[in-house]
Amino acid sequence: MVAANEDAGNASIIDPISGKVLASLVVGTEPEAVTVSPDGRWVYVTGETSNTISVIDMRTEKVVTTFLVDARPRWFREGMRG
Repeated sequence: MVAANEDAGNASIIDPISGKVLASLVVGTEPEAVTVSPDGRWVYVTGETSNTISVIDMRTEKVVTTFLVDARPRWFREGMRG
């Protein structure tokens, strides 16, 4: 499970059973929305004020790329939700 931590400016990978934080990753400024690819491999985190989406590879638990999008991304269209 991945949680966006808006005030801390990062995303946390959390073990859903124990609640333990497995990793804290630097993502875009003011991370807001999180969605998962249908196969569970990729997690996408919006950066509201950096106008970015960070892509996390859940196999390696690392941010593999960040790309620019339109201003203030805060949600994903229904078709993108995993």
